[in-house]
Amino acid sequence: MKKKMKKKMKKELVNELENIGIDLLAYEGQFTFTYEQVMETLVRCINEQIEVIYYSKAIEYLQNNDESLMDSLAIAENFGYKMEDINSELLATLHLQKTTFDVAEKIISKYFEED
Repeated sequence: MKKKMKKKMKKELVNELENIGIDLLAYEGQFTFTYEQVMETLVRCINEQIEVIYYSKAIEYLQNNDESLMDSLAIAENFGYKMEDINSELLATLHLQKTTFDVAEKIISKYFEED
């Protein structure tokens, strides 16, 4: 079933996503506020805007959020990465992107209703 935006909620949605580091308005004019297009744009935003750079920041992020590396390694495996292609920055970025997506998806869902 298609979902449609609740009336007059676009600004609130954009603001809530900005609070978690997603700048949806960077893609303004490239999508309409349908559930499917917002979700597609969310994926694009995360891929382009969310990245952990520098070894020290990656290690700190992983120590605080995935000390065992089990989640990060599982995410990397799901994306088809091989062990020789993995480093701390990639693992931290993948984990942060997935975490951000999960939070954003919950935020977005509350602004849409079933037809």
